[in-house]
Amino acid sequence: MVEYEEPSIVNAPGFVGKSNFRDGKPVDPEVRSDVRYITEEYGPMVIAPGETLDILDLKEKGELIYAKILTDNPYASIYLELDDYKNNVNGESHAELLYDQRTSNAEGQFYIETDGTNGKGFPMVWNPQTNPTSYNKRIKIRVTNPLRRNNNVYGSDLSYKSKGDQPTPIQPLHMGGGTFTHPGLAAVSLATLSKAIANPIGANGAYSVDAIVNEAVFDSDGQKLGEGNPYAGLAGKPFFRRDRSVMQEGSSVRGAQFINGTQVLAAEVAGVSADETTNGYKLQVIDAENYPGTASSPDSGYSKITIDFTPAGGGGATTQTNAAVNACEIAVGDKIFLRDGDTTYFPGVVHEINKFTGDVPSGISQISLVVYPGLKSGVTFSHTGSQTGSETHCYGTVEAQAKVSPDTVVKKVIVKRKRLVSYEG
Repeated sequence: MVEYEEPSIVNAPGFVGKSNFRDGKPVDPEVRSDVRYITEEYGPMVIAPGETLDILDLKEKGELIYAKILTDNPYASIYLELDDYKNNVNGESHAELLYDQRTSNAEGQFYIETDGTNGKGFPMVWNPQTNPTSYNKRIKIRVTNPLRRNNNVYGSDLSYKSKGDQPTPIQPLHMGGGTFTHPGLAAVSLATLSKAIANPIGANGAYSVDAIVNEAVFDSDGQKLGEGNPYAGLAGKPFFRRDRSVMQEGSSVRGAQFINGTQVLAAEVAGVSADETTNGYKLQVIDAENYPGTASSPDSGYSKITIDFTPAGGGGATTQTNAAVNACEIAVGDKIFLRDGDTTYFPGVVHEINKFTGDVPSGISQISLVVYPGLKSGVTFSHTGSQTGSETHCYGTVEAQAKVSPDTVVKKVIVKRKRLVSYEG
């Protein structure tokens, strides 16, 4: 296809000897004067990993007045082409602009409007202040999802490198060792909590991890770096399964968990003892040692976790508390979560598990776990009565959307431009 130039008397598509226009009308039917202001809005739209969404791809002469692209992931790549100008061969991302501190408006480039911590998304803006940005031949805007599948979200991933020319995060904020708190969601279901973590509007902040560094940033000089969670948004949406040991006999169970048709967690199983309604359990996470470990030895940083079913009123193990311990389904290699109302903890990957069922009535009924990287600051809480095993007070295993398909949501796109001439009829 012909790359149309700006119409002129010496070089114009359809040139017939004098001009591309005759009596105010174009000679070439593909070229027409079309002066008008156009505002286009799109979204929300979901793009799968590796996919590209073409926002605009037009052959025309005009002026770009304003563009804003808001995504749920800071590593979504935004590409802008105006004639011979390209913002980057593969586009730019919010993550790299944040790392480069491009946080204020400047002529002829994208900047980030906010750092994304408000939970509303990651906005990139083109907003010339002096004059609109002129182009003579073409305008193209596209959004690409560069993410790859990752089974280490909420696990351990201390040496994460982005593929190709994409920026590598300075911190692997997608891994375990973090928490999510939303003061308005203490009583919501696990399904709602899952959606809130993927879209943390109104939260104190998005899912966050304490004091970790991505060892991959030291592997080579000059690599492109970025700030932010590479699996923020839908890509990091968690899926939960309560463990049988925390469930009561009469608990309503949740079905198997699927991501895009692929089962990632089995259906829950009702508990073995109604005795937990009275006794409940005490859960304690010890401050992590050597937090967060190393890429070569991730389990060198860990927390010890105990779940004690011994009756709160005193005494030792009972037949019911021992049954609860034996019902535990958590296994080595599982990623786990701990929910205490409005706060959910993601301590990481189970490295070791032991079950203690003591003599009745003098022994203890306890589940003991070693989990890496663990929680830098430990936590203790107890659940009794109707709280026990409910969706708001529970523990179990977790998987993330990224395991199957780390999708990105293009929340909103706004493009304002003035078209002067169309080269496409």
